[in-house]
Amino acid sequence: GGLLMAAFVAWPRGLAWLMPRLAAWRMPAWMHKHRGELDIALSPLPLRHTRYFFVQHLLGTGLVLYAYREFGADLSAADAALIAVGVYVSSLVAVLPNNIGLLEGLYIATAQAGGLDPATSIALALFIRGAHICACLVAAVATWRHEGSPR
Repeated sequence: GGLLMAAFVAWPRGLAWLMPRLAAWRMPAWMHKHRGELDIALSPLPLRHTRYFFVQHLLGTGLVLYAYREFGADLSAADAALIAVGVYVSSLVAVLPNNIGLLEGLYIATAQAGGLDPATSIALALFIRGAHICACLVAAVATWRHEGSPR
């Protein structure tokens, strides 16, 4: 936990050091057309937006902790937080849409490490995928009702 907090605090300072050096660096021509995306990716997250990051992480950790415990796995809150971080990191390297298969493999492997048998581990992975689908449907309906139907 302390290492993550130190990284979170050090990120803006590290970027303040890095950005002038990147600006002075001569980029290859093919990178110039992606300069905007590079600037966005390296810019620090405004402090007012970090609350959404923490809420998302707490909800993800809570879902993992609840699901694993309901299925009988011996899981601590710290283990659930690490699994949630693994899920978020895996989304950065998504090969297939919504990491289909990769996330299930992560859930199955960690559930078996937590003491569940293979069939229960697969059921757990499908349960969590179903929860994600239901949450997306609820969010879509809520957005549609709030903003109106597309014209």
